[in-house]
Amino acid sequence: MIKELIKSGYLLSNKKDKDLMVGLCLAVVEGLFATIPYILLYFLLIDLFANKITLAQLFYYFLSILLSIVLRIVIGTYSMPMIFIGAYKMMGQARLRIADHLRKIPIGWFSSQRSGDLASRLTADLEIIQNIWSHFLGMFISTLAMPVFLSLFLVWVDWQLTLIILFSIPIALFALSISHKIMLKAAQQAADANANVQSELLDYIQGIMVIRSFGRLGPAWKKLKAALETQNKTQIVLDSKPAPWIALYGFILESGFILLMIIGTSRLISGSLSPSQFVFFLVLALPIYRQFFDLGLSSMLLNYAQKSLQRIEEVMKVVPLSEPKYTQLPIRTDIYFNNVSFIYPYNSQLTLDNISCCFPEKSFTAIVGPSGSGKSTLLQLISRLWDVNQGEILLDDININQINSDKLCSYVSSVYQDVVLFSGTIKDNILMGKTDAHDDEIITAAKLANAHEFIIQKPQNYDTPIGYGGMLLSGGERQRLSLARTLLKNAPILLIDEATSSIDCSSEVLIQQALSLLSKDKTIIMIAHRLNSIKNADNIIVMENGKIAEQGKHAELLAKNGLYAHLWLQQKALC
Repeated sequence: MIKELIKSGYLLSNKKDKDLMVGLCLAVVEGLFATIPYILLYFLLIDLFANKITLAQLFYYFLSILLSIVLRIVIGTYSMPMIFIGAYKMMGQARLRIADHLRKIPIGWFSSQRSGDLASRLTADLEIIQNIWSHFLGMFISTLAMPVFLSLFLVWVDWQLTLIILFSIPIALFALSISHKIMLKAAQQAADANANVQSELLDYIQGIMVIRSFGRLGPAWKKLKAALETQNKTQIVLDSKPAPWIALYGFILESGFILLMIIGTSRLISGSLSPSQFVFFLVLALPIYRQFFDLGLSSMLLNYAQKSLQRIEEVMKVVPLSEPKYTQLPIRTDIYFNNVSFIYPYNSQLTLDNISCCFPEKSFTAIVGPSGSGKSTLLQLISRLWDVNQGEILLDDININQINSDKLCSYVSSVYQDVVLFSGTIKDNILMGKTDAHDDEIITAAKLANAHEFIIQKPQNYDTPIGYGGMLLSGGERQRLSLARTLLKNAPILLIDEATSSIDCSSEVLIQQALSLLSKDKTIIMIAHRLNSIKNADNIIVMENGKIAEQGKHAELLAKNGLYAHLWLQQKALC
């Protein structure tokens, strides 16, 4: 089990730390120095029973024992910090490696995970692994080294009595293995319960406004309370259920002492064992058993760590999007869909079915259609948030699978229907589009997104905090802020998913004018709900049931009297 944890720790961090390795080696040496007082005690007992001891010799023994203790303490003061530092550096590398892995895996994997569960894996579970490496491993090795070295010395003194002392250990380990199996199951339940509490707590905090507005505070609290109670129960089971087997483990271990006394006494009477050897074995037997008992208790923590490690490895086993060895860079920004079909992993029906279309460079293309027709999925595929199941997507005749993800990202800016903002100020969030932008660039982007006017009315203008997820802003303000940071990025391809859905009509007109100006220099693909806002688009693609039902300019589609004309008439009737 320890071997698996050590191996997995190296795999997670992808690095062996020199400080950690030296610290672990010193822990072995520390265990060796811990055995020296007992070895000196053996020779002292021989001299005492032979009545050959002098004050000078006694002083020599005491001084040697004191020196070995001091050296052990000195080594410990060096080994433990080195293990701590090495373990923290390794886990730091592991966190960076996991974070790097997360940015490479399909975005849809996140949609199938509860945020709290994922947060628990990357915080609580990693913390458990870190504590095993930093606090447990050095202590375990040092504690194990002492009885191992003592046992080797005891074999030299009398191998028969050594076998009697060690005889009970394998039997005791059997009882310990049963408690391990019990704890493995309990550890899984505890880890699941902890993750569930994280998720429920996150949902409760994030949804507190909705919960209150619907008068669901009582039921929501009951759900969170049930999760907390389950967590408490699983933790009690984790700590208490293995207890009888641990007690049996200790009893079997120390029962070897009774056998040692019986056989040792008989050998002492027969003359095949000296009094000094008998006393020495009696003195050492219980400390050895105590060391093994402590090791057994410590090993119980490994079960918890093993489950945490498995949960982290599940994340690391998610297959990332493939990256090309050699990246081709497009010159133009024409986008082609050639017979593209796509199905979500958790779905049984095609979301996109044999899509073929073109988005010319520096043009404004609108995508419309009923809800669930595949519009947003089409935009996500352009950003390569998913890989297509069939067909290909080309950027300037280059398959986007052959373009490095970071390079592809530099070509594309996106504004999605569900706006994600981060804690900080308005300026901080706009700067995500371009971290080294000057203030005049920020203001220009904000004006272009029709956000400048509401920003300067805030108490601290661009330095106004927006709260967690932008909670201090209205829906329309959040959306315009999202558009501003996208425009600041100034990528040649602009993907917009329902950007005007939460904006008033006057703001929508201004944004449409800005998009019209941008289309002279950018390839714009926009999903629109309000058809009136896309009348001037260069091309309108109408989607239905994952297929392209029709496409053309506004007037052409109205003349066809098809799905677009039907949607247009529906909206006109509502206005």
